[in-house]
Amino acid sequence: MTYSLVCAVSAGDIDTTHLRIEGALRNIGKEKDSIFLLNGFNTNNEHDVDFQGQNWRDDFRLRDIYLELEKFNPFVVYAKNTVENGTALRKVKNYSGYDLSQKNALTVTSETHLRRLKRIFWHVFPKEEYDFLNFEKVREPNKKLKIVRTLSECLEFPVMEILLAGIKRGDNNINKIYEERRYSGKIGKTLSSLKSIIL
Repeated sequence: MTYSLVCAVSAGDIDTTHLRIEGALRNIGKEKDSIFLLNGFNTNNEHDVDFQGQNWRDDFRLRDIYLELEKFNPFVVYAKNTVENGTALRKVKNYSGYDLSQKNALTVTSETHLRRLKRIFWHVFPKEEYDFLNFEKVREPNKKLKIVRTLSECLEFPVMEILLAGIKRGDNNINKIYEERRYSGKIGKTLSSLKSIIL
């Protein structure tokens, strides 16, 4: 089965990112109006503070494959966390007029990240949109990363539930609220401290 909208979620390293992109490309349809979304990469308009490049082609995770990716005319958006991945996908869907009830959509991420991503997207999208989303997982690059990320997700998942508690599904301000709670609130700061000690 192929999809008319395929979203590859970025990772913090090259190997994981490439596996996710490969998984996405295996599933994209051949229709001219198919959308290939690279979600979470540096662009010329939005990027990490230390990004020195001109556009998405200079993102360190894409430098050696951008020529191949250009064949698919990717839509590239910036996001620095999974909540932003969800809101970015929803914005692209709305901007392009993509009707989830008429066409299918797929988001690809890694096996250890999938559970939390699906739960976050459940919060980001209204029920009538979320029910039409599909998800696929790819393996981690190696056993060590799988162990580290499994431990990290064990910490992240329950805290994520707390940080998103009380926010209406599909709230257009969900990212702003999450940012304030995650990076300024006590719970978010405590999580960061725990992860630095354990991992």
